[in-house]
Amino acid sequence: MIYIELFIVSHLGEYTVRYTRLENPSDGRNPDLLVNEMLQKAFSEGLTETSVPLMIHSTSWRHENPDTIILTYLAYSEDFHSFGKSYATSKSIQCNPSGMPKETNLQAPRPAQICEEDVVIHGLQHLAFIARREYEKTLNLLLSDASKAFLFSLSPEISGQLTPFPLPKFSES
Repeated sequence: MIYIELFIVSHLGEYTVRYTRLENPSDGRNPDLLVNEMLQKAFSEGLTETSVPLMIHSTSWRHENPDTIILTYLAYSEDFHSFGKSYATSKSIQCNPSGMPKETNLQAPRPAQICEEDVVIHGLQHLAFIARREYEKTLNLLLSDASKAFLFSLSPEISGQLTPFPLPKFSES
């Protein structure tokens, strides 16, 4: 089974963000279209035109038991207070500017346990990377100075620190 996980995130100040998590099974549909449907449903439950997410990005995927793949998207908005019912179930977290998850084992491809906070921060790292690459283009026009300063303050490392890993030696046959 494939699920779509959508985090709607807004920067509140300093390193504090507020987010809400939505989830839907993909049922074989195009995940990008499903994310748009999920946001439209959120609109019908209290979102306003001024709270349209400025950035929507597919940030990661992961395998969860039993036989589940989760595709994660992050929608960044500068106006979280108008997110209607979603606001009531939202959470605030402090972001670690270095972006490293709490449970970091640099020899393993994924943490032993993945928590929502780490997924949100990982997604924000993606946006920080994109903001740096696209600054001169559309993002400079779309984002407020506060959002730009926040994203530029985060580590743009997409998956945390990389360390050399010894490669196996292959013999010629």
